[in-house]
Order: sequence, then C-alpha cells, then structure tokens
Amino acid sequence: MKSQENIAKRGPVIWKEYEEKLNQLDILFKFMEYAVERLSNTKRREFVQTLKNEALERTSRVWDERSDPDLKEIPGIAEYSRKLLEKKVKAKYRSKKHTQYAEWVYHGIISAEILFRVTVFEDFLKHVHAVILSAEPTILARANPKKSRTYKDMFSRSFDQFKEEEICCEVEELKGMANRLNYFRKYLRIEFANYQKPLVEISGIRNRIAHRHPLEAIAPGEATNPLDELQRTVANVIRASMRLVFQKGQSKYPDHFQ
Repeated sequence: MKSQENIAKRGPVIWKEYEEKLNQLDILFKFMEYAVERLSNTKRREFVQTLKNEALERTSRVWDERSDPDLKEIPGIAEYSRKLLEKKVKAKYRSKKHTQYAEWVYHGIISAEILFRVTVFEDFLKHVHAVILSAEPTILARANPKKSRTYKDMFSRSFDQFKEEEICCEVEELKGMANRLNYFRKYLRIEFANYQKPLVEISGIRNRIAHRHPLEAIAPGEATNPLDELQRTVANVIRASMRLVFQKGQSKYPDHFQ
C-alpha cells in the first residue's frame, strides 16, 4: 500500500502545474464528448452487439462450469435450459439499447468530469493549506488553541519534523468542503465570496456521484440541457476559484506561490 504523502514537503504552489491539469481535463472530456456525439447509430448498434456477444459467451462458460452433469445427459432438457438462459441475456440488449447506452455514456462522462475536477480542486486546497501553514505556523495555534502536545511529542524528533507532522494532521483532519472553505476564510484570510455556495453544492454533487448512482446525483430526470449547464458551471467555478486562491496566496506569500 502506498504511504500517505507528506504534503508539508510538496513545495510551493506553482500555478502552471495546476493550470496544465485543468487544461488536460478540458481536452479529455471534450474529446470524449466529441467521440460520443459523432458515433453513428450503426456503430452504436455494433457496440451493443459486442456487449451482447460477450454476455452470451460468459453465460455459456458459466453454464458449462456449473450445470448439473446429470441434467446435461437428459435429451432436450439441457438444450432447452441453455436456450432459456440465452433468451434472458438477449432481452437485455434489444434494439433500443444502443440509444440508451449512448445516454448512459453521456451522463457518465459528466459524472466523471465532476469527480475529476473536484478531486483536483480538493488536492489544490490541501496544497495551499499546507504551504500557508509552513509559511506561517502560528496559524496552527490560532486554529487549535486548546490542542495539547507533550514534550515527548515535540522533542522525540527535530522541530521541523514535528511541525511537518502537525501540518499534515491539520490539513488531513479538516473534512468537508464547507468546513474547509470556512477555515480558509477564518484562519488563512482567503475569502471565496460568490464562489463559496456553488463550491459547496458542487462538492455535494461529487459526493452523491461517488456514493450513489451517477444519474440520481446529477439528473433526476432525463433533461440534457441542465447537464450541459452543470458541466460548464463546474468547470468555470473550479477554475476561477483556484485562480482566486492562488492570487490571494501569492499576494501574501510570494515565495510560496509561483
């Protein structure tokens, strides 16, 4: 298992690196949408046919491996049972399925985009948080004035190691988008202004996607226009919020934001 990163050692926040990540996500999901939109009905049917053939092959293997040997020896019964099972599989891939699968893929692309973008954003916030705590460790005292540590905690290793550990704990123990944004406002003096409410809502959508059905999380019905708007909103809000945070961090800690 990969050990947890010591985020206190990641180094300065470099905007070009995060901007490149966002640009790559733009290209990735535009390409996926482009490919799906231009896939002909014939190709969609071929795709569903491929899924059906694979399902039939799996069904045949399972039948051969698990069926009662005595049943197979009864003339007609084995073949009837196999045909019945194959009929049930084929019913799942009727002619209309190619359209339905295209809709699922479209919804899935949007779900994946939200997951990816929020993941990048949360990682960015953690990086910023750790960098500011490294630059101004007195924030730890203001944020947790009653937190106690023993001499053993402090002097069993170097002070730098102790500080790094405290920074990592502070960053990782802060859970939930609303809590993190409020922490930034209260202790790091970074206000998200009009972006705060949309960011909390976007994080909630991301959580529902991760823990429930993607279609339930982003589209109660089958309307596609609201999904288009949601997709653009998520991309724009996250990029603008990251830019805002970086600019504020750079104005206060220019050596740590490049």
